[in-house]
Amino acid sequence: MNPLIFIPSPRDLEEFKEATSKLKYDKIWLKYYNEDDAYRLGRDWFLQHPQYTHFIILPDDLIVTQKDLFNLVVDTDISKGIVSGWCRNTIRKNIYWKGEPETEDMADSCISIECLPPDPPNQGTYDKYHFMSLKSIREAMYQGFTHIPVKYAGFPPTIIPRDIVNKIPFRTSSGCCTDSCFSLDLAKNKIDQICDLRVRTYHFDDTYDKIKVGKEVPELRTEP
Repeated sequence: MNPLIFIPSPRDLEEFKEATSKLKYDKIWLKYYNEDDAYRLGRDWFLQHPQYTHFIILPDDLIVTQKDLFNLVVDTDISKGIVSGWCRNTIRKNIYWKGEPETEDMADSCISIECLPPDPPNQGTYDKYHFMSLKSIREAMYQGFTHIPVKYAGFPPTIIPRDIVNKIPFRTSSGCCTDSCFSLDLAKNKIDQICDLRVRTYHFDDTYDKIKVGKEVPELRTEP
């Protein structure tokens, strides 16, 4: 197995750069592209390089470790399908509940096991995703569940075999929501996705002001 890490990167976050430098797989960075172009160009480059077997989507506001990726690689080798990790959902993190910030016990994850994203996704609201709570994930793991089927994961990160990348092009909903569109397209093609609950990653919150699309010249670069 020879995965490629795809990094759609509209920002320059030093913590992400440092963490990602420790990952031992080849990488392709799409710097400062809009979302639609980043995913389209990244997919095209991957498909033009058949030495890579799997496409790992790693957004540039997510911290993962080599162990996280190793677990996902092992998972997908066994399942032959799509596998994701998970992270805390940060959308409500800075909203105050009864005078207090949202705690872990109040928080949701980024995964949904109940329903698909709204269609079209750009018209969806937070509540329509029915995100699984962190408390529910802890309870599931306590009961011995390590892998669960999901309807939506949100690339936290996600590893996709080449045959599925070839079959399902990435698309956006009015320029956003590639992850939601991908979940909808997987369902239409009867392709399952699972989440490895052991792979909890860290998602930065409140980084929208750091986006440099339209401010810096777009660049595609590879490592090594």
